[in-house]
Amino acid sequence: MYVIFSNLHRFAICVQLGREQVKKLQDRLSKCKEDVQRTREKYDTALHEITAYNPKYIEDMREVFDKCQEMEAKRLKFFKDIMFVIHKCVNISEKPAYVLFLFFIRFLIFGFQFFPDSYFSVSSLPQIYEEFLHTITNADQAKDLKWWSNNHGVNMAMNWPTFEVINLVFLIFLSYLLF
Repeated sequence: MYVIFSNLHRFAICVQLGREQVKKLQDRLSKCKEDVQRTREKYDTALHEITAYNPKYIEDMREVFDKCQEMEAKRLKFFKDIMFVIHKCVNISEKPAYVLFLFFIRFLIFGFQFFPDSYFSVSSLPQIYEEFLHTITNADQAKDLKWWSNNHGVNMAMNWPTFEVINLVFLIFLSYLLF
């Protein structure tokens, strides 16, 4: 707004408008400058008040986040325990009748027709179940919770509000886009 009135002032001088009109424009310009100054002071005051609440906000946020992390740790431990139980139930490679079971599955899928040996390879089952067990064992809930806290929780970088001076070139560009 300041730029507009400044340009109007220059235009008034160039066109030699009457002194009364120039005086009105100068008064309007000074009122706009005062409004800008008052608004900035109010904004700075509001920022200062908000900044005073930052420690309380961080403390409350940490308390709520820690409760959520405790629940998440219990959930992850439960999930890991369930996956161990599932692994134990479906691991047919450790059971003596798994070869018979494997041939039964082949019969159900293929019937009496010929089927390649690459399907249901007997030698690959123990390796598959071992990799599954290794994956479950390597799941580390403490590491996951720490990563979450660092990237999305209380340990992440804070971006508190600050006073920003508006770029006039951007404002003019924005006004062209909007109108």
